[in-house]
Amino acid sequence: MMRTLIGEPNVRVDVAGTSMLVAVMLIHLTGPSVFVLQPIVVQGLVEQMGFSAQQANFTMFIEGGGKAIASIALIWLVSRASWRRLLLVALVTMVAGNIASIFVRQHEAFLVLRSLTGAAAGIIVPLSYATVGLTPKADRNFGLMWVVLFIYAGLAFLISPGIYRLAGMNGMFAFFAALAACGLLLLRYMPVAGSLADESNATTIEVPWPRSILAIAGMFLFSAGMFAFWANAALIGKEANITEQDIAYALSLSQFVSIAGALTTTFLALRFGRLLPLTFGFVAIGASMALLLGQPATLLFIVAIAAFNYAWNM
Repeated sequence: MMRTLIGEPNVRVDVAGTSMLVAVMLIHLTGPSVFVLQPIVVQGLVEQMGFSAQQANFTMFIEGGGKAIASIALIWLVSRASWRRLLLVALVTMVAGNIASIFVRQHEAFLVLRSLTGAAAGIIVPLSYATVGLTPKADRNFGLMWVVLFIYAGLAFLISPGIYRLAGMNGMFAFFAALAACGLLLLRYMPVAGSLADESNATTIEVPWPRSILAIAGMFLFSAGMFAFWANAALIGKEANITEQDIAYALSLSQFVSIAGALTTTFLALRFGRLLPLTFGFVAIGASMALLLGQPATLLFIVAIAAFNYAWNM
């Protein structure tokens, strides 16, 4: 069974080929899926599983913690284990964890399951990035990976109200499990290891450790702030008495706007460097959040969520 899924371990894949690129794009979707769709996941945990807002957010924190720990462990594993085997374990864990989440309602056990699915994401996402890094046009392909993710998220937000009506939160868990199961069928097109990279084109930049620590700490605080807001976007809309369908439209539109935000970066960086665009982005993020204070109207909610995602992804 394992040989059928991962193929022959000694057969190299064409890193410039379409098959590997398509495979990594689709497998990557399974990793950040829960985190990108956090607003509807948190909403489902609160409205359909009886979690408090605090418990739902803590569940996302636990899942994110599992992802972080697995990503750190991958630093040691990536050069010692087959990438396909690592992805196999991660995808199977994601399938099993999401299916089990349909049936388990004991809070502590549920947190364990979500930490395991988060750990699976912590393997899938870095290995997807590393695989794209092997391709000849890595920068272009990395951008394409994010465009695919945003399109997927935009469509997922559109259909999520229907999934809720038909199957509730269990339907979302089944959807995440099915997505990971589809990824299993693409493993044979992934590289076995990173030794396929052309090291002659690699560039190493030494960064002093104090600056590295500051950069990592800054990224941690920024990400914590962004996901703290994003995870509760749907609940903010509900508190403002905005309909579920309008919330879904706002979240879906924001994903397509995110594509423009990511593309804007290329244009701005070439002309203005990084400091000015970053400053603009931070101000825009703060302003978009401020628009949602009080009881925002539907149109204002849609504009604020779209502006937030544009600035975040820029």
